[in-house]
Amino acid sequence: MRSPCRALLVLICCASGIATADEGGGNLPRAREHFTAARTAYEAGHYDDALAGFRKAYELSPRPEFLINFAQVYRKLGRLDEAQAECERFLAAAPGSPLRAEAQKLLEAISLERASAPPPVRTPLPVTPPPRVAAPAPVKPLPEVFPVDAAPAVASPLVTPAPSAPPVEASRHRAWPWVVGAVAVVIVGAAAVAIAVSQSSTSSFPMTDGALDFRK
Repeated sequence: MRSPCRALLVLICCASGIATADEGGGNLPRAREHFTAARTAYEAGHYDDALAGFRKAYELSPRPEFLINFAQVYRKLGRLDEAQAECERFLAAAPGSPLRAEAQKLLEAISLERASAPPPVRTPLPVTPPPRVAAPAPVKPLPEVFPVDAAPAVASPLVTPAPSAPPVEASRHRAWPWVVGAVAVVIVGAAAVAIAVSQSSTSSFPMTDGALDFRK
């Protein structure tokens, strides 16, 4: 049993035939070629190629039936919102089409799939990395400075201060009493010696009776 999708796709092909010769122009052969290639890609599962081929055929021969083909491809690609929109476009553009009942069934199937499908995963927006900031130039290290050992302290030789000379004036003042005392002693000694000599001379001189009397 053929699937509803494939049956509807073939039905469109037969109904449009891609149109009769009187709908003319040189676009029909080219439209038929794109339609045939798109149908082959659809049946092989190459849905992106099928969508591109159907759109090219639609541009050359804008028939409403191609909208159903768009809906089928979008459904296979999982783009259910767009598939539903194409079905609704067809029903609005071709109200008297013999494919209307089939398109309505397709629309109902897509609506059920949309209701049971998980919510779409939103792709996060790409984050622009912050601009790179140039690294600062390396700082040249300062040369190492080694501490210089302090020179040993040289002991200064002790200088003994010279004894200060006694003040001349003070020494003189202090010497006067000694000088005076010494002179006094000398004088006293001399006087004592003189007295002793005088007394000795008087007592030892021989006194005779025949001494001259100078008083005469």
